[in-house]
Amino acid sequence: MSRETTFTKERMGKSPMAYQEAITLPGRSSGPGIGFPTRMVLMAILTLLAIQFLLGMVANLYTPVLPPSYAGLFAGSGPGSYPLIVVHVVVAYLLTLLAVLLIVLLRKRGTRLQAALSLLGLFGILVAGIGGYQFLNSGGKPIWSFVMASAFLWTFSMYFYLESKSRPSTLQPGQSSAQIAR
Repeated sequence: MSRETTFTKERMGKSPMAYQEAITLPGRSSGPGIGFPTRMVLMAILTLLAIQFLLGMVANLYTPVLPPSYAGLFAGSGPGSYPLIVVHVVVAYLLTLLAVLLIVLLRKRGTRLQAALSLLGLFGILVAGIGGYQFLNSGGKPIWSFVMASAFLWTFSMYFYLESKSRPSTLQPGQSSAQIAR
């Protein structure tokens, strides 16, 4: 245990996490923080979702001809023919893996609400993936693009809400929430 941690525990008479749980801002989670590794996975998901959105927009604007099918994306005419779409698909797979990892981490450290929100986020990623697969296999039907966009909004909303409810309080000992608002 570090000297600073020992001093803090002695000064407060209990663990810093217990003290943090006791003081929370209105609207914030009253449970324990989700921990650094879990927070990093969550922030990576939010960052990759933003990148995924931009890749999808650029691919939508600048890919003149779609591959004949999902399989044609990686074979046939060669993956080099559709680099933006290939990167878009790879980021989707990475998002899926991180979403599953986040669910596992939240089952261990988070609350039921946090785990449920993470599961709903994974559901959105899977729906967007199915929409993308159908978009490529249907020759680019707009309804599947709409499904991808709608699922993206759902997914981003779930993870953003999860992040906002998982932030620890920023109150300092002896400080009220009214003092922070100033």
